[in-house]
Amino acid sequence: MTKPNATFFILPLIVLLVLPATAQTTYTRLPSVELPASLDRVLRDYETAWRDGQGEKLADLFTEPGFVHADAGWVRGRQAIQHKYASTGGDLRLRALDFDLSDSIGYIVGAYGYGDTASDSDLGTFVLVLRKTENGKWLIVADLDKSNSISSPSNQADEETEQIQDAELMEYVGTFEGRNISITGTTLFYHREGMPTHVAMKKIGKDHFEIVVPQGARVRGPQDGEIPTFLFNRNSSGEVESLSLINSDNTVLATHQKSNELLDKEN
Repeated sequence: MTKPNATFFILPLIVLLVLPATAQTTYTRLPSVELPASLDRVLRDYETAWRDGQGEKLADLFTEPGFVHADAGWVRGRQAIQHKYASTGGDLRLRALDFDLSDSIGYIVGAYGYGDTASDSDLGTFVLVLRKTENGKWLIVADLDKSNSISSPSNQADEETEQIQDAELMEYVGTFEGRNISITGTTLFYHREGMPTHVAMKKIGKDHFEIVVPQGARVRGPQDGEIPTFLFNRNSSGEVESLSLINSDNTVLATHQKSNELLDKEN
């Protein structure tokens, strides 16, 4: 999908290409609809070209004067679209929420995510305007998309449960030798100097979190490109005292002590 101008920032031994942060919004996840084979092929070809980093093949899915939305306005034309999509990558998953066809014009309203998490959460939404060519192939006239909150709240989480989660997560908020952990709603965010935006953290175990890689991010890490996970360590009194970065083989990459600095409750 649209890939806004992005900025590299550094975690220890890791480089992420990260999109600008977006505000969290509570929403109800809509069900998917089945597309006719000719329209479904557009989405599947889009996924494949994106995953393989094939900007030229992505551009070929558009009409010659096609449009793609960007932060500064519209990108127009296959050559410009190919340039914009030159550094794509990631297991993009697209699903349709609605569609309509009329002779040679149609549209698809949908949502997107990445990897296996796309089966139960969306990272953003999109609208594709389509035109049917003389040979019967559907091409994209315009691609407009918007990213959601990085992590979507459960549709059935009530206010009391969220307040409990919020209180529990507050234990982790603080500064760990320049690495800041903040909270918005029921989501922790990681940030350090030099990073253009905060990155969401997802709990995967007791005091154990992983980074939620934003849409379009390209990752390089010390072990086969994997991002270390984050483990909060407690002292004998049960208070969080340090933050360790854990490799995929469970070895400790680095440990940072918590300072007494307080963070504002915002990201």
